[in-house]
Amino acid sequence: MLFWTFCLLTFLQCLAGLVVSTLCRDFVADENVALELRQNVFRYYGTFSRTILTMFEILFANWAPPARVLLENMSEWFSVFFLLYRCVLGFAVLNV
Repeated sequence: MLFWTFCLLTFLQCLAGLVVSTLCRDFVADENVALELRQNVFRYYGTFSRTILTMFEILFANWAPPARVLLENMSEWFSVFFLLYRCVLGFAVLNV
């Protein structure tokens, strides 16, 4: 049971990470935005491995810095995503 739960949570983290990374791709590539802002977003969501680590950090550790980077630089609608992500996956972890 623990193995399948781990597999499901890993899949959901990868799926959520791919969505966020795809949404951030245009922002990171836009040269009209200040370089420092793009570097901050790239630090958390620039590659698949960075994004997966960030999604793990959001779920189990200090989730405010990675969330604030997107909220302050891109859109406040990411707050809805992060709240749903934390509540749904956090509830799933607690139930296991």
